[in-house]
Parts: sequence; C-alpha cells; structure tokens
Amino acid sequence: MDLLQKRIQAANILVILVSTFAQSSVLIFLREITPYMLHQALILFVAILVGAASIPSFFIAIFSCRPPSIWKFLGDRCLDQSAFWQAFAGVNLGIELALISLPILIVYPLTMERRRKSIVVSGFGARIAYVLDGLFSHGPSS
Repeated sequence: MDLLQKRIQAANILVILVSTFAQSSVLIFLREITPYMLHQALILFVAILVGAASIPSFFIAIFSCRPPSIWKFLGDRCLDQSAFWQAFAGVNLGIELALISLPILIVYPLTMERRRKSIVVSGFGARIAYVLDGLFSHGPSS
C-alpha cells in the first residue's frame, strides 16, 4: 500500500509540473509572436498567475501529509486531497481560459482572412478539451 501511495503522490506532483510547463510554454510562444505591448502585459499577468498558482500547489502536493511519511495520504494526517484538487482545478481552469482567450486577442487585429484567423485560433482552442476535462475530474488521485 505504501508503494501505491508513493506512486500516486509522484503522479500528483508531475501533474502540477506538466501543467505549469505546458502553460508556460504557450505563454512564451505567445509573447514571442505579438508585437503589441498590451498583449505582452496581459501575457505577463497570466504568467504571474501561473507562478502564483503553481509554486504553492507544488509544495502542497509534496508536503500534504506530516513527516516522516509524507506520501501516506490515506488517514487523518493529511490535508483534504479532494478540496486541494478542486481548488487546483478551479484556478487551473481560469488560467486555461485565459490561455484560450489570449490568442484570440492577438489574432483578431491582424489583417488576414477570417478563415486563416479561425485556423490559428482553433489550434489554441483545442485546449478547451483540457478545460472540459478539468470540469469533470478533480486531479489524478480522485
């Protein structure tokens, strides 16, 4: 049972890290393609939100239980895992919605065919699948 709990804790930590790095890579890409200072300011704001959400979530996922057995989440010595993942999912959904909206703001003022704008935005809009998945799940250990 300890091995299973250790693996679940490792998976929880990796979910947070993967989410953080995926969001950061999208923000870096968006920052590189936009020449407008307003867009870059919005991207910086979302990047700060990503950091403000990810850093505490990372440490909460690591230290959600009391030492020495910080992986033993079954029992009464840990934070409420369901509440943590619900909060993480809520914040993450907001960030993902911003990551879907930013490309729309960047592409809208460009002078190109509507069809091409739709293609570009739909590439980023595919993230909506992740957002919808977050609505129906509460993290990897639920």
